[in-house]
Amino acid sequence: MKRLVCYTITAALIAAPAYAQDSLGNVSKASGDSVVATAQLAEAGIKVVVGVVALPFVAVGTVTESSGAAIRDSGQAVWDEANGPLQISPDTVAAQPAPQVPYDASDRR
Repeated sequence: MKRLVCYTITAALIAAPAYAQDSLGNVSKASGDSVVATAQLAEAGIKVVVGVVALPFVAVGTVTESSGAAIRDSGQAVWDEANGPLQISPDTVAAQPAPQVPYDASDRR
């Protein structure tokens, strides 16, 4: 029995370094993964904040764009009407006598 205990202790002492040989590598990898995860969480948080800040600008831009399009279309219609050809017909141009002027412009010196 004594020998069995001695063999067990010897085997445990020899096998212990084999179990722990990659523990530092695992700690290093876990630490690196933790840093990457923290950076990704920070990036996600920044993106959320930027999205929240950008939302009012997008809303105002959309409203302004639609209002601007309506104003532009109505302005274009008025411009087209103002620059269209004149319709001249007998109803539009009527002959009439010269207006009565109350005084003579040449007397006014």
